[in-house]
Amino acid sequence: MQLFGIGLSLLPIAIGIVLAKSYRLQRFTAYLDPWNDSQDSSYQLVQSLLAFGHGRLTGTGFGRGKRSCCTYLKHIRILFFQQ
Repeated sequence: MQLFGIGLSLLPIAIGIVLAKSYRLQRFTAYLDPWNDSQDSSYQLVQSLLAFGHGRLTGTGFGRGKRSCCTYLKHIRILFFQQ
């Protein structure tokens, strides 16, 4: 219960941080609906969902996925978890 109260008190701060910059709001809305703008702001998220969907529970193996060729990667130097 105490943790819920702390989270609730920090919620306005988190909302203020997201709304302070327009790109943060764009990333947040892209996370909520990644298929809405799958070619721009949520490209990395959509590609990761497609990769997980193709590999299922056990995966396809390193370098054997449908999107492992460099032509599918928009920004090859940027890792997904850094976004």
